[in-house]
Amino acid sequence: MRGTNQKADVCLILEGSYPYITGGVSGWSHGLIKEQNHLSFHICSIMPRDGDLTMRYDLPSNVVGLTTIRLNDLPSGADINGMLAGRMHRALRDPLAKLTSNKAMQLSDLKTIMDVLRSTRADLGTEALLDREEAWHQLVHLYETAFPDHSFLDYFWSYRAIAGGVYSTLLAPLPQADIYHAMSTGYAGLMGARAKVETGKPVFVTEHGIYTNERRIEVTSADWLEATSSKALTIDKPRRDLRDMWIDSINNFSRVCYEASDRIITLFAGNQKPQIEDGAPLEKLQVIPNGVDIRRFSALAHRRQAAPTIGLIGRVVPIKDIKTFIRACGLLRQTAPDMKAFIIGPVDEDEDYFSECANLVQLLGLEQP
Repeated sequence: MRGTNQKADVCLILEGSYPYITGGVSGWSHGLIKEQNHLSFHICSIMPRDGDLTMRYDLPSNVVGLTTIRLNDLPSGADINGMLAGRMHRALRDPLAKLTSNKAMQLSDLKTIMDVLRSTRADLGTEALLDREEAWHQLVHLYETAFPDHSFLDYFWSYRAIAGGVYSTLLAPLPQADIYHAMSTGYAGLMGARAKVETGKPVFVTEHGIYTNERRIEVTSADWLEATSSKALTIDKPRRDLRDMWIDSINNFSRVCYEASDRIITLFAGNQKPQIEDGAPLEKLQVIPNGVDIRRFSALAHRRQAAPTIGLIGRVVPIKDIKTFIRACGLLRQTAPDMKAFIIGPVDEDEDYFSECANLVQLLGLEQP
């Protein structure tokens, strides 16, 4: 079921998850749709450009549409004349500079970008937005203004990735719905903010984990980004590097999403501190914990294991840091040699990482006899 014009009660916006990836957010979303079977849903799934689109779930009958957006997979689009292209890129310069800086981006900045794109009345794509000479001059200007001491090649690809993701989100079809519900900030939250600007309809965001925290970890550990090695040693004011640009962009996605949202929901109060730090207004915050069907589990027999037993439930992917759990098990086994440990979760999302984890288990001698 691919994009449809049928209006839905709820447009559920997800990034890198349902219905193509299994996991906590996907399972929660699937359960929400099934339990709210009196409502119709349109799934807007944002995926990486080369992400596997194998369906991992059978969509419930009350899902009336599925729109899949591949980030940085824009069509070539129409070519526009030089005067129009120059005017467009000059108008985009300030909001894009703000997006990729440590200045707090606002919903009005996003609206400016949307208005500029819409004002061309053209079928925009990579040709006009990223490949034209005017786009090149804009990129060079932003580079020379903010990162003149860094690798231009690294900046070039980082800027195109961030801008291409934004354009992919803002130019994709927006499903018709009465409510827009994003399952995270990031590009999903950006789509929710776009929906608020375009439709004025209620927008909600439910954060299971804090998107900005997870992306910061990934960016900080990325070996493909240049870092300023002298940051900790210089007596001068530390210079921003490309990791900062990525983190600032991610933070600004959250700020815009929080400003656009009518309600900002998370699963436990501990998540609200980073939400507030990222700009979430106090009056919009709400905690709705995951429910537990006590009757279902109360009948289970309480059986004490002969050996100490621990478990980790989660996807075997780097962001879950499975390797630290495995190393901790190695240390624990020194004092509790009869201990048992279980890792429970899908292993097919990142096969290389799963292989590394399996090798670490073997290296530490933790295999089951």
